[in-house]
Parts: sequence; C-alpha cells; structure tokens
Amino acid sequence: MTTVLDALERALLAAGGHQRGEVLAPNCILWPDPAGEWQEAAALLRQRRSLLTLGHYDPARLTGPAIWIRTVLDRQPVLPEPTIVYLLGLGRDDLRGEVASEGVRPLVDLQFRGAVFLGPRKKAWSVASFFKEAKDLRIDVADSARPALVGHLGTLLGQPISELRARAPLTLPALSRLAFPDLPGQLLTWLSDPQLVLPQALVEAFGSEYGLEVSEGVAVAATRLTTRQGALGGIWERYAANPDLYPGVRTALTTAGPAAGATWTAEQAEVWPQSNSAAEQALRTALQALQDQPAVAVRAGLLELDQQHAFRRVSVWGRLGESPLACALQHLAHLTTLSAVPLIGDTAPELAAAYAAGGYRTDQEAMGALGAVQADADLELVGGVLRIPYLEWLTRVNERFAAVTLAANSLPKPTSSSWQSVPGLAVIFVDGLRFDVAASLAKQLAPHSAQLSWQFSALPSITATAKPAAAPVAGALDVLSGEKLTLGHLGRSLNAALLRDLLTQRGFKAVRIPVKGDSGGAVWMETGNLDSLGHGQGVGLAGLLPAEVRRLRDRVQGFLDAGFQEVRIITDHGWLLMPGGLPKAELPGPLTLFKKGRCAVLKVLNASSYPSLPWTWDADVQITLAPGVHSFEAGEVYTHGGLSLQECVIPVLTVRAQGGVMPVEFESVRWTGNRCRVKVSGGAGLTLDLRRRANDAGSSLLTAAKEVGADGNVSLLVAGDDTDGTAAVLVALQENKPIRQKPVTVGENA
Repeated sequence: MTTVLDALERALLAAGGHQRGEVLAPNCILWPDPAGEWQEAAALLRQRRSLLTLGHYDPARLTGPAIWIRTVLDRQPVLPEPTIVYLLGLGRDDLRGEVASEGVRPLVDLQFRGAVFLGPRKKAWSVASFFKEAKDLRIDVADSARPALVGHLGTLLGQPISELRARAPLTLPALSRLAFPDLPGQLLTWLSDPQLVLPQALVEAFGSEYGLEVSEGVAVAATRLTTRQGALGGIWERYAANPDLYPGVRTALTTAGPAAGATWTAEQAEVWPQSNSAAEQALRTALQALQDQPAVAVRAGLLELDQQHAFRRVSVWGRLGESPLACALQHLAHLTTLSAVPLIGDTAPELAAAYAAGGYRTDQEAMGALGAVQADADLELVGGVLRIPYLEWLTRVNERFAAVTLAANSLPKPTSSSWQSVPGLAVIFVDGLRFDVAASLAKQLAPHSAQLSWQFSALPSITATAKPAAAPVAGALDVLSGEKLTLGHLGRSLNAALLRDLLTQRGFKAVRIPVKGDSGGAVWMETGNLDSLGHGQGVGLAGLLPAEVRRLRDRVQGFLDAGFQEVRIITDHGWLLMPGGLPKAELPGPLTLFKKGRCAVLKVLNASSYPSLPWTWDADVQITLAPGVHSFEAGEVYTHGGLSLQECVIPVLTVRAQGGVMPVEFESVRWTGNRCRVKVSGGAGLTLDLRRRANDAGSSLLTAAKEVGADGNVSLLVAGDDTDGTAAVLVALQENKPIRQKPVTVGENA
C-alpha cells in the first residue's frame, strides 16, 4: 500500500519532470523548507535516493554548506534521476539573487539548472498544505490538528494513505492514537515514574486525548484518573487488571488521595489505597466484635459484612493483597452458608458419601479463610471468628457420624490394601492428604480427567496403623503388640525398610522420583509434607496448602511425563484443625497403655465413659476415642486419630494418561478342570492370557490367549493336564502390553 513517504517521494521527482528531447534534464531538485518541518522526511528519503542537505559540513551524512553542495553537483556524473537538495531553513524568496546572502549565493543559479519543489501559489510546501493539496494525498485534516502534523510526521510518513483517508478528518486524538498506539500504557508509565522526560508530542497527546496537563503534575493526573470518566475509565481498568506493571501509580494515588484514617465510602475504597486501608480497619473492628457473639449472631454478622466488603476483593487493592480480611471474609461467608446444609445419611458409608459429595467444602472454606491472611494478628482474629461456626458444625456432623459408626461397631477397611501391581501404575502416598485438599488437587489435575473417590481409614486414624492398612501390603502384616498398636512381618517390626520390602514382594518398586525406565512396572512413592506441617505449624498449615498442592500436582505430572499410564494418590488419614485448639476431654495418662490426642488404649481393668471401637488390625483390642471433636491433649490445634469424617474419609485420586490404559478389574475367576472362566469389568476388546511370568509371553499356559467378549466374559483353556496347583498370573493385555494382572493358582477350588 502506498504510504505518505511514497507520495512525497513521487511528488519530489515529479517536480523535476521535463519533456525529453526538448529541454535538458534538471541536475537537481531544490526542496525549500523555511520552517524545518520536513527534517524527518528528508532523513528517511536519504536512505532511498541521492539527497544532499544544506547545513554544517558533515560529508558522512551528505550535509554541508552551499558551496559544498554546488561543488558536489558540478562534479557528479549525469544521473538517471536528479539529486534532491534539501534546503533546511530556506524559502523560495531566499534564493532570489538580489536578496540572497553570501552563504546562499552558490545555490541561486541551481534553480535555473534544476527544478524547485513548490506547492500551490509557488510557495514552499508545508506539511499541512501537502496533506491537504498534494495530488496523491488530499487528506482532510481538522483545523485544530494542523499545527500538530509536524510533531507526528514521523508516524504519518509510514502510514498507508488509504488508512489515513479512512480516518479523515484527522483530529488531534486521531493523530495521538496513530503516533502513540499504546497511549493508555504510556500515561500509566508516566504516572508510575513521573521523572520520565516526555516528548512534546506525547504531552500534547495526553492533553488532547484525556484533558491532562503534564505540567500540573502526577497528583492532579492521578486524581483525574480516579474519576474513571470517559477514556480514563478504560485506563483505570487497565491499571486495576495489572497493578504490578505500574507500581508507582499507587504512590501517586496515596499522595493525591484522602488523609489516612479518614472515613471511607465504597466508591473511595475502590480507588484510593488509604480508603481501602480504612475499610480494612473497619472490618477488623467488626470481626473483633463478633468473637464474643453466639454462633447464630456470628453467622448473620458474617453474611452482612460480606455484602459490605465483597467489592474490595476484586478491586485493585484486593489484587495487590491489601484486602486480606475482605478475602478471608468471602470464605467465612461461604462456610456460614455451607455449614447450614445438613449431611444426609443413616450409616457411616452414607454420611461419608455425603461428605465426599460436597460436605468437605466447609473444611475447604475454613482453610481458605485462614490461608487468606498472613499477619499473626489477622490470623488470630480470623481464627477466633471462624472457630465459632466451624466448631459448631464439626461437632454436629461428627456426633452423628460417630453414633452410626458405633452402632455398626466398625468401619470398612481401606480397599487400596488389595491393589495389584500393574505395569505403568504409580501409587503416590501422601501422609495426611485430607479429602478437601485432595479435591483441590483434583481440580488442578482436571485436564487429565482426574477421578476423586474415597475409602475409610483404618482405626485409629494414626499413621502407624492407618498407613500399612492403606498400602497394598496389608495381608502380609501381623500384630506384634496390641498394647502399643505395633505391626510387623514374621517377627520383624514394621518400619520404612520393611514396608519397602513388602511392596517389592507385591510388585511395587519404591522410588523417590519418577524415572522413565520404571514405567514398565508398578511403583510406590511417598511424598508431601502435609502431616508434618500440620503438627509443626498448626493454623499456619492453611497458608501453606496451595504450595503443597502445586508440588503434588507436579509429582503426578512427572509420572505421566515418564510414561506411566495411571497414577493413584492415596493417604492414611485426614485431620482436624481448630484455631484456639480442640475442646479437651480428660483422660489421665496413668489409665492408658497408649495415648494420643484423639485415641488411646486403656490398661486392663480400666474403663472410661468415652466411646470405643475395635482396632482395625485386631478386634480384641479396643480403641478408646475422644468424643466428638475433643482431644485428650489440651490446646491441640492440629491432630488426628479419632472418629470424624475429616479423619476417616480419605481420598483415592486416580489420574490416567490420555490414551492410557483401560480401567480394568477382574471381578471373578472360576475353575472347571483345566478351564478358567473369568469375568472382567471394563475389559471388552482386551486379550487375556495366563502366564507363569506376567511380562513373558513365552511363559503362557494356554492353548491360545483369548479376547474378552462384549459382556466381559472369557473362557481360557490350559494346555496339558499336569499344571494343577501351578502358580500363575492372569494378565489383561492392551495392544500386547500387560495393563492388569492377578495372581491365581491353576485349578484352585475346581
């Protein structure tokens, strides 16, 4: 597309036009510019063609006095096109012989040997007259914008003529937008750093576009910005969306705004940082008053305060982290609403299902409220207010859960204990991964279609007994001491080394990091710091949860990147966390053989009025449980081991690689002589084989592997009659790769 510079170049060359064969071609084109308006244009044209400039001697830039220009023209050979001589500071009249100065006289006769680039009425072209009257342009320019054309010439020269005509008439705002495409950003940059030296054209652009006078200073400009009127509204929105890009704007607003501590309105708190601070202090005072109120009044007060302060969370000050109490208030208000919804169920599994379906969100909001603040005083304040409705809800739902569990006298055992090792499976164990935290992790893993389910923890819900119950080694462990709740294997006490050995025997390799070479087998990894952080940091755990969840997400992604087809995240127990500490239940230590905050084993012949349930590992051992959400230890903020939904309903989070293995399970295996009839769920289209070694196709015991039917049934025939009692592995194959396996004995219970 033809630009203004193209049109200028053509016009200059046209000025030297002549009738070939009738007159001599001009050896130069004189371009007078008395006001110096065309300097930027001359510099650009010098890059395109031969152009000499009148000025101080600088041959490298083809610039020099009149005598030098005359000498260059006299000595140069005949060129296809005439040389342009840019006469900076000279007009047509300055070339008249009778008035020409001594320094100009060498150029006088060039107007006769060459041509002069003139506009209508034989006057030197000004930028404004060229835009209006030049043959190839004729672009309408508003009268008010004509003086500004020179200041914007550098931008205009590169603009396509067709686009300028479409914008016509060119106004001051239009010129500003052309010259400064990001004028809002440049205004914010100046407000953020008022020491910047601004070009005059930019100063004029601020004035014409926004009515701002740079000379009045940033305080005045900042005040105008807060009105958010007209074009300034869009600039405020840009600042509010990314305030970190313009840190000095806050300083300008602080300087210009109301005095610190002044009364505030919602409109003021939205734009002035000191007004937002005043609103935050008012909220702090209101929350302090709620700490002495009953739960009903606290709930009503939180909802009312949330309506007053909700706007500050999405304001620029909320984005800058200057409204922490307003952000915590959102979670407190949500907790108030969620905790009013009852959990429906008449059995422990029904209540657990209701908790997993949405009840856990109350715990999420409690952690969100505590995590929204950082200052110790604010954490204590939010915790004090949170405690009132949260403790009431925890007590209510868990008294019901305890009642139905005690009536059944047990909880189902964790199903993860029976998992089989499968090539491409990674099991990640996270100590203390409570269900609400797992739900946050599942949300971050949503692109992988993460599936969040649940199982019950072993009782008591402490690591020593709950972790081995959740690990796929449970059947290999024995009780060593019921008094101390210790487990082992063949007389060897359970510890980390023994657990790794047992996992290895079950086909799970213990690893510290995902390694691509391991994806052909099943692996076990232990990671995460949730439980240790809870015991060490108390309410401070809430603020650390987001970072811990991100680390767990990255662990899962690491396994998927390493080629694992399925990742399952499990835990041993959840926990209770209560600002100010859980209520204390008295249980003297001398009465116990084993005592933790939420559970104990009493000495023989001792008894208590507290509830008890059989130990998951030995029904003859009774576990005494702290009632409701009480603790046997005074002031415990974070603890576990008792009977509550938060401690006992533990997550099972499954993540599968895209295009990964099918979710296959062996439902039943029955033998009739040498024939094995298998029922498979989710395995239609897969192939089943029976092998001595799972990954060795040459160890097959079948006459031929067979495909699973649409109904999930398949019948396998073992070759030969001498294999009864042989240990084998039933293998499900996808594209000839084992994806599920199950140990069997040939002819078992035939």
